Amino acid sequence: MDSEELFAAALHTVQGALSDDDQAHFKRFQNHNEMIQDIRKSIHKYAGSNLKLIQCSKRIAAFSDAFAPFFDVIGVFVQVKPEWAAIFWGSIWFIFKLGTNLVNFLERVAEMFEEISYFLPQYKDWFAICKQTNSINDGSRLGQALAHVYHDLVEFIVSIYFIFSKQNQGRIKRIIINSELMLRPFQSRFAKLIERIQKHRIWFETEAKINEHGLVLGFYKDFKTFLKQSEDNVDPRNPLEDAAQVRRIKEWIQSSDYSTTYEHINQQIHPGTCQWFLQLDRYVTLKTAHFSDGHQWSTQRTDWGHQVLLVQAKPGFGKSFLSVRIINDLLEFSSKPGERNYQASVVFFHFSELDKRKPQTTSVALRAIAEQLIHHHRHNRATVDALRMVEMETGSGQRRSSDNDIRMLIDILLRQHPTFIVVDGIDECADAERLLEEVRALCTSHDCRFILLGRPNIQLPDRWSFYETPVRNILLTPELIDSDIQVYLDAQLDVLARKGLFGIATRSSTQLMERSRHDLLAHLGRKAEGLFLWARLLINLLSSVGLSPAERMSILEEPGYLHGLDALYGRTLEVLRRRSHREQQVAQKIFRWIAFAAIPLGLNAFRTVLALKPGSPITDLDYLPEYPAGIPVFTTALVEVSIAQDTLTFIHATFKDFLYSLGQQAPSLCMYPSYGNSTSGPARFLQRSLGSHSSLSNTSTTMNPPVASTLGRYHSDPLVDIVMSNDEEEMERDIQIQPMSIVEMETVEVDFGLTDSNAIHFCLATECISYLLFDIPPGPLLEIRRQDVSCRFQIDAASNTLVANVEEAEQIQSGPSRAKLDESYPFLRYSALCWYHHLIEAHSSADMHLTLWKSPPLWTTLLSQFLVNRFTVTTWVEAAYTYRLVPRLTRLLSFVQYMKPNSRPSSLQLREYWWIYQGLHQLSEALLYLAHTKRGELHINPSLIWQKEIVSAYDRNFWPLWKEDSELKATIAPATQSVRDGWMTDADLAASAG
Repeated sequence: MDSEELFAAALHTVQGALSDDDQAHFKRFQNHNEMIQDIRKSIHKYAGSNLKLIQCSKRIAAFSDAFAPFFDVIGVFVQVKPEWAAIFWGSIWFIFKLGTNLVNFLERVAEMFEEISYFLPQYKDWFAICKQTNSINDGSRLGQALAHVYHDLVEFIVSIYFIFSKQNQGRIKRIIINSELMLRPFQSRFAKLIERIQKHRIWFETEAKINEHGLVLGFYKDFKTFLKQSEDNVDPRNPLEDAAQVRRIKEWIQSSDYSTTYEHINQQIHPGTCQWFLQLDRYVTLKTAHFSDGHQWSTQRTDWGHQVLLVQAKPGFGKSFLSVRIINDLLEFSSKPGERNYQASVVFFHFSELDKRKPQTTSVALRAIAEQLIHHHRHNRATVDALRMVEMETGSGQRRSSDNDIRMLIDILLRQHPTFIVVDGIDECADAERLLEEVRALCTSHDCRFILLGRPNIQLPDRWSFYETPVRNILLTPELIDSDIQVYLDAQLDVLARKGLFGIATRSSTQLMERSRHDLLAHLGRKAEGLFLWARLLINLLSSVGLSPAERMSILEEPGYLHGLDALYGRTLEVLRRRSHREQQVAQKIFRWIAFAAIPLGLNAFRTVLALKPGSPITDLDYLPEYPAGIPVFTTALVEVSIAQDTLTFIHATFKDFLYSLGQQAPSLCMYPSYGNSTSGPARFLQRSLGSHSSLSNTSTTMNPPVASTLGRYHSDPLVDIVMSNDEEEMERDIQIQPMSIVEMETVEVDFGLTDSNAIHFCLATECISYLLFDIPPGPLLEIRRQDVSCRFQIDAASNTLVANVEEAEQIQSGPSRAKLDESYPFLRYSALCWYHHLIEAHSSADMHLTLWKSPPLWTTLLSQFLVNRFTVTTWVEAAYTYRLVPRLTRLLSFVQYMKPNSRPSSLQLREYWWIYQGLHQLSEALLYLAHTKRGELHINPSLIWQKEIVSAYDRNFWPLWKEDSELKATIAPATQSVRDGWMTDADLAASAG
């Protein structure tokens, strides 16, 4: 097709694609400026997505500015029809209109248009050349090249229209049947479009350069001027290279997630609240003060205090919600420069002691601030050049930026751009003193504005009081937020009333107020004492399924009994105690794991923990239904599910403090005392060895016994001699452990407190060991890989360090096998890394003696079984190295010295403890040897633990050699009800036969 036919086909595509209703709303624009102006006017209608739409409009405008001269160029070669431009700009406008309710999709579309603009020819520069070229030669081929570009772009716009509009297969089929481009998948379609535009660009510019050859002779007379113009004509900057540079620097910064908290709170903010703060004089003054254009700032300035606003309020006031409202207000203010000749950036960070995914330190906050600033100014040429200099010229040269590198980045960016910085929860920062010093240093060096939010107990550095201008301070009082609390309560009570929670006769908040004996909202507002959290907890309490309508009304009528947060927490726990004993135990387990987990548990790991019953494997019937949606029900909304953060968190840090303040209310069950006549690993070995002792051989067990492996497990067996010297009655008396019945367990009140930390750590350690013992199949976790002698890693056996190619090592460790392992065993990473951490914590917080236990607690029984199973131990070691940990038990050994008898053990129970100490001691020696000689190889290839390189390096009877031939597979014992799935060595079989 010639150029006019291509344009006509493109117009037909648009008109054929639009539905009748869309054609009625379709607009045409004479030029791109009219379109952009109309888009900007319409943005204010969408307040909730205003900021994102502004960014999208900027990207659309960048594309439009690049493509607008196209119609001037095409007019040189063909007779331009007004509808070509009118329908093209109208199509882009219509896509934007459709995308205003699908902002996330529109953002991606706007990015695509911006990317397309990078590959378009510089039409504005070529216009004059093409105009003169056409007067000398026939420009039909150039016209056709341009028409192809127009046609391809129109087809791409129509394909986006189909994504944003109702699907009409008839219209879609009519459009795509004659379109090669639209037959492809969308991502492939976009890549193909870019490729075609690039080819069109080469065609167009080649044609133009060929015809331009005659013009060079015409300019020869003014040769010197021509040379000067050539020298001034610098090659255009490649935006794609700048984008790649920005990505590299972001990776170099390695910032942690900073937006999840903001987005989570932003979705929960009640409309219309916190407006009072935005009108406070001190805030308005800080926001509207002009940013200086000068850069002659001294680090010794004493008048920087006006750049900082410190906002303080009691815990539960709602400071985090207020911080998000402030951020949104600053973003909106900065997006409308008005008479200002600049547009300020807004960056933020939220400290939270409940967020265990990242350290709550100043360094983490500064990295997040640096990454946000880089992202905001990624299209600024001067900024990208400065960033390149920091990384390549003045940076530390490390693969991960140092704190000094981050500070240099922030210094440069604050120097170039006016910036508001909002930091929430500064009292929860682990090094708050350093944070405040960084704030002072940045304010003295740059004209930036800080808004800091925290509790009244924040201690400002003494030196701050000596500066000329004091820091502005706002102490928030209950009166300021009282109206917001009443608005929130009115809306939430109305929701509860409509659900019928106050009885069938009360179906609205208005009817609820009429039933009340006083002004209910004002009364509740006064009782809240300025704590938004109190109002939220009250609504959660009233929403509890364990309350009757009468009880709910009683709470509203007499809220004085719920004075303060602690009273509300206590009342909510009372409601929780009305639930079944099993449900209370689930809530107790959730509270303890959130509070005491060494590293945050993901939602899948939490699901596994809640299904875990120490001493037996997990079955499908053990998992909670409706997980994780049912967690707020189990915990009466005291725990929240964070899908974005992939974890469970307390509703507020004050609830954790409340649980720590509770005394132990009942006998603790968290020690997991042995249930059933459980005989641990060594006793079972003795049972086999002493077959003539009927009392031992007939002892029943309710726990799945491990595969026994003892003769080859330890260097000597003095235990056999010791046992043989004791009579049968004493042995029988020692191993008969009476269980606590189900009825007895359900009569014991569940303790939700966190005071008994050592007992809780024993509980967590028990669950970790049980998971490793009963739910992880003993044997290689991943495919066994032979050691590659040609591997580019060089291991220094003396220092155990990697000398070369660290990137390849990381790639191996984060490959698909690791992901599959996490998917199959969600709790493996935590249990493998932390079981002995919890034992250490349990022993370090109390002075332990064997006399504290009337019967062996379950953790000793499980640990004994764990130690005698060589395959289970080896599987744990492989898991530890897979997760980049060098396992060591040296510190734990120092805490379990009490298990080592000073003289000959006098009972089977004491021998059991002695056995555990011996097992830990010998395992610790083996682990130290591994760490000293094979740490580097095991980090690269953890499966080496099952191979000759490891087995031959230590006691042959300690680490089992995994063989994949039929001979070893034949020795695997089939699984029964009493034998856990596992593998037995020849020595094990011989021992059991004996």
